[in-house]
Amino acid sequence: MRKQLAVAAASLLVMIVATTAAEADTGLPPRPKRIPTTPPAAATTVPSCTSTFNAVTSPHVGAEDSLEAVSGVLPTDVWAVGSSSTVLGGLFSGSSSPLAEHWNGSQWAVIATPSPGVDSYLLGVAAISSGDVWAVGRTQPTATSAAFPLIEHWDGLIWSLVPAPPVTRGALTAVTAVSSRDVWAVGGWRDDLTSPSLPLAIHWDGAAWSQAQVPALAGGANTLLGVAATSANNVWAVGALRTSGPPALAWQPLVEHWNGSAWALGSAPSSNPSGTNFLAAVAGISPQDLWAVGWQGDIRTQHTLAFHYTGSPAGTDPWT
Repeated sequence: MRKQLAVAAASLLVMIVATTAAEADTGLPPRPKRIPTTPPAAATTVPSCTSTFNAVTSPHVGAEDSLEAVSGVLPTDVWAVGSSSTVLGGLFSGSSSPLAEHWNGSQWAVIATPSPGVDSYLLGVAAISSGDVWAVGRTQPTATSAAFPLIEHWDGLIWSLVPAPPVTRGALTAVTAVSSRDVWAVGGWRDDLTSPSLPLAIHWDGAAWSQAQVPALAGGANTLLGVAATSANNVWAVGALRTSGPPALAWQPLVEHWNGSAWALGSAPSSNPSGTNFLAAVAGISPQDLWAVGWQGDIRTQHTLAFHYTGSPAGTDPWT
């Protein structure tokens, strides 16, 4: 959650959708915010997990900080990335700086990252080895300029900027790696503020990043938010398509598959065709066992959304 309004202790909270100027520029789906509302019906009982998560202290470096993604290669070598702002209300709103934190097995520590432009943040990270980590996001060079994809790389000593393929405006939201010579990052891009966003997929071959051709669903804005690879010939990307109507009401699931030679549209059901259904992340155990998750709902209520893929490794079967 990005920002919260103060509410009375008795109030319960639900999510609504709001779009920042930066997100409108790059075509990203709107980010959830909270508002008070009346209490919902009692929650349905669900099975509990036998393991537990424990809160671990992480450094705070600004007036506001946010961690968006995490990836690790060892229990003593984990990276988390996001953004920080010295101004209250500055996150994702014009004054963010990239943030990278490293876990050494006993504590988190902030590691310096390049901070180009006036507003930059990291949204995805993929760790291949202790000396090979990729982080992606978006950067805005000036307060009045368009935003562009941001790519940073850790070589074991320092984070450095790596040129992204040129697009008119856009952002990268997630990254996954098969090997040091096979890395994919996804997001969205657009020609101008009046044109719908298009899915963006770029590939690292060990020497440079290049943009791949990605099909788009007709009828509105296409954006990819998550990506996962089980092999060089099996990469899935998920996101959302805004078909029509208000931004808070019209996002539908978008899935794309890479078979080693080309990207193709996948098939995902929409259980809420008149409301919001978008997928934010995907993870794969094998080519025939993948999960994609996100949320669905309307302007007042939101619920979890999960799809499962158990079809052909070729990616030709529908998600369920």
